[in-house]
Amino acid sequence: MNSHPLATAIAAAVADRDRVRLAAAVTDTVRLRALLPGGPIEEHGRDAVVARFGRWFADLDAVDLVESAGEAIADRLLIHYRLDLAQRGTRWACTQTSICKVNDGRLATIDLLCSGFREIVGGSEMHNPALDAWGDYDLDDPYPLFAQVQADGPVHEVTLADGHRAWLIVRHEEAKAALNHAGLSKDMHAALARDGAVVAEGLPGPAFARHMLSVDPPDHTRLRRLTSAAFSRPRIAALRPRIQAIVDRLLDALEAHGDTVVDLVKGFAFPLPFTVISELLGVPEADRDQLGSWFITLLAPSSAPEPPAEAVAASANIVRYLTELLARKRAAPGEDLVTDLVRAADQGGALSEQEMLSTIFQLVVAGHDTTTSLIGNGTVALLLHPEQRDALVGDPALMPRAIEEILRWDAPVPHSTFRYTTQDVALGGTVIPAFAQVIISLAAANRDPDRYENSCTFDTARADTSHLAFGHGIHHCLGARLARLEGLIALTALHGRFPAMRLAVPRSALRWGHGDGLVLRGLSELPVVLGPPSPA
Repeated sequence: MNSHPLATAIAAAVADRDRVRLAAAVTDTVRLRALLPGGPIEEHGRDAVVARFGRWFADLDAVDLVESAGEAIADRLLIHYRLDLAQRGTRWACTQTSICKVNDGRLATIDLLCSGFREIVGGSEMHNPALDAWGDYDLDDPYPLFAQVQADGPVHEVTLADGHRAWLIVRHEEAKAALNHAGLSKDMHAALARDGAVVAEGLPGPAFARHMLSVDPPDHTRLRRLTSAAFSRPRIAALRPRIQAIVDRLLDALEAHGDTVVDLVKGFAFPLPFTVISELLGVPEADRDQLGSWFITLLAPSSAPEPPAEAVAASANIVRYLTELLARKRAAPGEDLVTDLVRAADQGGALSEQEMLSTIFQLVVAGHDTTTSLIGNGTVALLLHPEQRDALVGDPALMPRAIEEILRWDAPVPHSTFRYTTQDVALGGTVIPAFAQVIISLAAANRDPDRYENSCTFDTARADTSHLAFGHGIHHCLGARLARLEGLIALTALHGRFPAMRLAVPRSALRWGHGDGLVLRGLSELPVVLGPPSPA
């Protein structure tokens, strides 16, 4: 947001506790609405509204204005300001955001959307400029920034790179609590219905946001139950021979290139999980290359305010294809998950067409993209730590523990998917106001020094294998078993067959340019020299 004279005047009047100036900036019939920790309030008329603002700050020793901004949106004015408050030796940072209707240069309505408070420890509140465009940071190595922000506190108010405001959680204790907090909802449709500006809708749009990651119970329970059988322990264990066969075929193709530079993302890390999830869903083999290329285009990062034309076209093609896939499975059922969903919808009415399409879309993305990053990130980590890699090649039984350390050390999903508060939520000494977007940094939490000894050190022999890479609580990743199995087979076979493999470029030349950098972060490519294969 930019500076705005009315926003500046309101913020200054509030900070100065100047009732005369505040009264001059509102109409006679001004209406104030707010949801605050003490409950909802509503005031009508200039005197009542001015008195209410006065009572909020009357007992404080000092109120200092730190910053203010405003933005005109249609016939409304969005006002945001940050105050430093002091009371009996304790200092607080207060942020308030309101959407207001303006008549003749004065405020006619004030809807207080956010009112957050944070205690200032150590005499000053550190403000990292990265918090003003969270997500627009160094995707190739975001961990030094994560550590800085984590050291400043567990919870931060941020502006996302797309302009939306949110609350960021970066420490392990608060992250774990938030992931399973009853006051945090994942119902994107409900959030958008209340405030269309709470989150960027993204492609393919809200019509594809009725899957288990974007709803609350009981809908979440119902949708998860319909797909959970396909990801049960016995069903995943039964996939081992097929996954091994796919891995061996892909490695044979790589070996045929000889001792030259190959891209492990294109030739191995992407096609493996995409093939596996396609087979589970029943996507015909002839369609997979085209469908995969559309998803690669859709998930490519973009800094433009609107999605690029090629992403819009890819999204439309994916929507059309998945709709046609449902029709084909109705006409010719198979032994696959899409057929199971169609049968559940048509015979028992267990889910709607929109929920089917949303679920299939979510399963394709979650079923391949994150595992691609697990394999890519894991290979980079092992090649940068050759002694640990050699130990794993010498004893493949150590690989399961190494998989957990890879997930902790370089999480494929840096931040959790969308959540918003349905009430005021207190975490880490901060009150996050109701109806605010919340993002949880799994990657930062997994390197919290208060939780892990030598948290920034990659150690495949680490005794503590717990982490938050797959989330926590009722939304814990449904496909975690499959991802672990694919990662285990892939990394064991890859490094066992090519024990002399090395990076073809310096670590500094690698680019994590795939995905939005928040929920998805993966390598654009991974050039390696395979070296001679291990003797059979």
